[in-house]
Amino acid sequence: MSVNIRYLKPSETILIDIRESYEYKMGHIENAINIPNDLLELVPEKYLKKNKVYYLYCDLGIRSEQLSKMLNKKGYKTFSIRIKDETVKKLDYISSETNRSRNELINVLLEYAIKNCEIKKE
Repeated sequence: MSVNIRYLKPSETILIDIRESYEYKMGHIENAINIPNDLLELVPEKYLKKNKVYYLYCDLGIRSEQLSKMLNKKGYKTFSIRIKDETVKKLDYISSETNRSRNELINVLLEYAIKNCEIKKE
C-alpha cells in the first residue's frame, strides 16, 4: 500500500528515523524520533505499541522496508518510507558531480526526498 507523505497529519503521525544516532544528528525530518534499527529489531515492545501506527524511514528506505516487514509479522502496524528511484538517481548524479557522499547529500536534501517518497505497507 502506498500513501503520499504529504497527506499525513503531523499530529497523528509517529515518524521514526531508524538510522544510527550519528546519522540522525547529521540531519533528520522535523518531529522524527530516533530509534536505531538494531534496537527496534531486538526489543520492539520497549518502543512500540501494537495499537498505534508508525512510519519508519532511513536513508534510502531499504533498512526501513526490511524492518517494517519484520515488525508487521510480529503484529505491529508499520509503514516504510522509501525514496523514489528518481530521487536516488538525482542524488547519485549530484554525488558524482560534487564529490560529496550520498549520505551527506541525503542529509542536505532530506526534506526534498521525503516530499517525493512512497510509504509502503508490507
